[in-house]
Amino acid sequence: MIFGAPPGSIRAPAVPADGLRGLKVELVERDGHLAELGAIFEMSRTGKGQVVLVDGPPAVGRTALLWAAGQRATAAGFRFVSATCAPQERSLPMGVMTQVLQAIGAAGPPEDDDGDPVRLAAHAAAALLAAAGDTPLLIGVDDLRHADEQSLRCLFHLGRRIGAARVTIMLTDTADPDRPVAADLLRLPYARRMTLAPLTSAGIHDLVARTFDRATASRLTPVMDALSGGNPLLLQALLEDDLDGSGPTVQRYGRTFVSCLHRADLDCLRVAHALAVLACGAPDEEVTPLAGLDADAVRHAISVMDNAGLLQGGCFRHPAARLAVLADLSSADRDELYRRAAELAHARGASADEVGAHLVAAKDATAPWAPSVLREAAEHALLDSDPERAVACLRLALTAGLAPGPAAEFGARLAEARWQTNPAAAAGDWPALAADAAAGHLARRQIPTVIRGLLWDGRTGDAERLMERLRRQDAGSAEVADVDVWLGVVHPSLTRRRAGLSGADLPDPLSADPWARAAAGLADLFTRGRHSDAVTAARQTLRNVHLSRTSLWAAEATALALAVLTYRDQGDAVEDWCRQYLADADRRGTRTMTALVSAGLAEALLRKGDLAGAVSHAEAALAALPGKAWGVAVAMPLATAVQAHTRAGQHDRAARCLARALPEEALQSRYGLHYLHARGEYHLATGQQHAALADFLGCGELVRGWGLDDPGIVPWRTSAAEAWLSLGNADQARALAFDQLGRPGIDDSRARAAALRVLAAASTPGRRLQLLTEALEIFEARGDRIGQAGVLYDLSRAYHKPDQRRRARLLLRQALHVADLCGARPLYHELLDRARDAGDTAVTAGPANGLDSLTGSERRVASLAVMGYTNREIATKLYITASTVEQHLTRVYRKLDVKRRRDLPAGLWAERAESGRSARNGA
Repeated sequence: MIFGAPPGSIRAPAVPADGLRGLKVELVERDGHLAELGAIFEMSRTGKGQVVLVDGPPAVGRTALLWAAGQRATAAGFRFVSATCAPQERSLPMGVMTQVLQAIGAAGPPEDDDGDPVRLAAHAAAALLAAAGDTPLLIGVDDLRHADEQSLRCLFHLGRRIGAARVTIMLTDTADPDRPVAADLLRLPYARRMTLAPLTSAGIHDLVARTFDRATASRLTPVMDALSGGNPLLLQALLEDDLDGSGPTVQRYGRTFVSCLHRADLDCLRVAHALAVLACGAPDEEVTPLAGLDADAVRHAISVMDNAGLLQGGCFRHPAARLAVLADLSSADRDELYRRAAELAHARGASADEVGAHLVAAKDATAPWAPSVLREAAEHALLDSDPERAVACLRLALTAGLAPGPAAEFGARLAEARWQTNPAAAAGDWPALAADAAAGHLARRQIPTVIRGLLWDGRTGDAERLMERLRRQDAGSAEVADVDVWLGVVHPSLTRRRAGLSGADLPDPLSADPWARAAAGLADLFTRGRHSDAVTAARQTLRNVHLSRTSLWAAEATALALAVLTYRDQGDAVEDWCRQYLADADRRGTRTMTALVSAGLAEALLRKGDLAGAVSHAEAALAALPGKAWGVAVAMPLATAVQAHTRAGQHDRAARCLARALPEEALQSRYGLHYLHARGEYHLATGQQHAALADFLGCGELVRGWGLDDPGIVPWRTSAAEAWLSLGNADQARALAFDQLGRPGIDDSRARAAALRVLAAASTPGRRLQLLTEALEIFEARGDRIGQAGVLYDLSRAYHKPDQRRRARLLLRQALHVADLCGARPLYHELLDRARDAGDTAVTAGPANGLDSLTGSERRVASLAVMGYTNREIATKLYITASTVEQHLTRVYRKLDVKRRRDLPAGLWAERAESGRSARNGA
């Protein structure tokens, strides 16, 4: 045993764990230091002993420089012996000197030294000086601050005696020259100090260029510099993560960051733990109590980490570093830090968001003030469209042992927050809340939300019982009236709304949810036939919806506003708002809200004839929420997808949508009407006329029983009339068409146009042109391309007489073009076959070249020519002479490289229809 070291305690000289590549990385920009060390070794070789202290921030390459110096000294004929200090061996007497003495094979201490420190130091110095008699000696000691006290005395004793010896003592330490032993050694006349610093940008570029090409180095250097601060170990980790030069993935970065902290003082680790818990750049007065240090120690630790490139202005350079520092703590220690942080933040009056975040991280709501703070933090999270954070706050608050009333209130808010992210996650909450309401634990204003949650999940019986209880207990309340009015549109079988009475007419409006009142107001205006007012209210609702994301009813009011606009043929307004909402990440709400908006957009696009867009957004809506999360409302996007696939001729896809499980209760809701109508359309398209008729008449039975017979919702009469026509019963078809035309509020609506088209088909040929012409104008104004294509087809057949063949052919080409634009493949192929049967060889409806070269006047003339008007008719419509029309057409033929009127592209008609509709909408 040498100098009292226990067996197994002798450590081999440390070699960098990263091997040669590690040495290469860390020695960038160290040539000057190596040159200075070379000069020192030459002086030592001549009998002028030297002491060198290499210091600097943690992990900047002190160890690498020591080993590089050792290699050079060995090559120059020196004997290199070393010792590595470690914190856990600081209490081991003579632990460091044992490593050095063992390396030179020195004998043990004199048997009469009795452990005397002076004798031990003298013996160690004598052994080392003797070893240097034959060969110059380089003694390296790494991480001096962790050396044991007896070894430090030996080093100081040796250092004072090497002035005339061939010995160099090279020590590494952190940048703290005031450390006692370091200060004593540096006062020797032959001692000097070298301070290392992180790499510069030029050094980083040089390092990256050694691994990749210089172009890649120029691209990566700014990123590497920002993430590493020039710290060689962090750079090495980044380079190993980025083996292909595409950019660092910071996988090893966090682990290396923690390793660098462990090379620093314990204070740095404590401060880093505190900073990881607190916000970036937290002031010293917040870090100090959490780290358990005084202000000077905190400032010093932050300065050390800044200088080492680990931090930048007291902030982590990448989130991976913060996460790794938190992971370095045990679970118990981490929770305790967050708990203390929450207490300190609450004591100084910090925001609920900050305190709540600490409480959630600590998983501790035992403080008496914690539940109220968590509730406020949850409300803020909902306003920020972050329901996951709200769920975490509310769930934690419910662990605080609340009384039944507050527990029910928190539970209701938790269910709302869960619903906004995934309604399926809240499905189990609504029955329990209904029981709380029955027990009197739930506030009256929260009961409508529970009713809606139950209905969404198809729990109609539970919702009806709760609604009956609310009616009995608070018959005159605004909440009862609001829910009853809303039920009249969405779940009409459950309503008991008195005609003309809405929540807005009742006292105490402040007690109700304002978004429930908005939904009720929309429903009331719609059911009372005040369509213009309903459209205005719907637009106002959509303008305001971004102001509140805390209420489940905000999503309901939004969905209802989109539906009202769609039912009133305001599809352009719906499309504009939905696209803006979906594209604006800052205004976008939760997944459930996004799904509802996507479904609303899909329905609006379907009514415009954009089949591909309707399918895309219906599928996006269905994909936004998992499994059964859609509840009964799944009938809406499914209906849109079925209709779009059916009209596009994709009957197998429509069948797969119909095969999807649908809650039985859905067919007793507004959403089920759309599904039943879509299923009827599929049956009609696939030759199942009687099944289609049953579905359409079933829709009629439901809406008439509900008092909601508005053809803007589902045009069941004209759909049933089409089924009757396909069965050869024109009388029934005419009766249904006349019945729809007699409904109030359908002037200039798609419903009127559809009825006119059916009536034309069931009427004598002499009446058809007038009916179809009016229908075409309405479909154009409303932007319904499929309706336009169908009417154009009917017009072409109506004009198919010997003296009208030219106009019939042009109308057929226009119908073909519009059907192609819509993607309505069955109609397109039917039109194509008819055109070919008629001998029309110009049936291709592809894009035409040269349209951009036409002037506005030329476009107007050409579009009317495409529609089959004669030159005289065009002149009359445009208030110009027939000669001017002829001149315009001549220029159009030349620009478009066609020879006659029949060769004009059908797209000109579509442009005219679109521009005319835009002008009317603008007016």
